[in-house]
Amino acid sequence: MASKRPLKAGPKSTAPGNTADVSAPRVGRPAKNNRRLNVYIGSDLYEDVRDIAERRRMTYSALVELYLEMGVNRDRKRLEQAAEQPEDYLP
Repeated sequence: MASKRPLKAGPKSTAPGNTADVSAPRVGRPAKNNRRLNVYIGSDLYEDVRDIAERRRMTYSALVELYLEMGVNRDRKRLEQAAEQPEDYLP
């Protein structure tokens, strides 16, 4: 005989109030959220990094990853150079 238990609710990602796109495929590494990146690079450079990322057509997290690989001390000029030639800085 079939169980009389109520059906389970759907996946959490479809819960009310959650704006995540459930249909989007998960490809590559998961994106880091901007607040965490802001802590990594320092709030003084947050706007600069976002601006450079837009001009260079790089994703923000890709540029921050590049910045972290460079190991520079929050220097906008070196960040600009790295955005122009990322292959020089990435392993």
